[in-house]
Amino acid sequence: MRRGLVVALGVVWLAAQILVPLSRKFDVPSLHYRYRPHTWAMFGRRSLVFSVMVFERGSNGEHFPIHDIARYVHGFQSPESMSRLEGYWSVEEVEAWFQRLVLEIGRHKGGDGEYVAALSWTRNFRPGWPREREFSSRGGGQP
Repeated sequence: MRRGLVVALGVVWLAAQILVPLSRKFDVPSLHYRYRPHTWAMFGRRSLVFSVMVFERGSNGEHFPIHDIARYVHGFQSPESMSRLEGYWSVEEVEAWFQRLVLEIGRHKGGDGEYVAALSWTRNFRPGWPREREFSSRGGGQP
């Protein structure tokens, strides 16, 4: 009896050591791989590498800088292309973040400008995913 209890406790402890990190890496109902900052080496993955341009698009397609971009995000330059390395986010999370960024810029700046974030995936993105994406927002925060 005592030996069975020790074995059962060992099995429960081992199962928790394996299942808790797995539940952090995968969305449980769909088992979609989700990247988290708390990883084991065996569940690690290579970082996403992409370049991004954040700018205001003129009526004839010209790119203009967003002068107060530092108000919205630290370290970004506008309209220059910036190479970025993202270690803990998935492709969807990066794209959603940039979509929210241009919506926020459009909401605060207002006017009739179009604010754009153009992403270009360079390495380690999901196969079959579009290599280039563009998110835009008009003044007032309308997509």
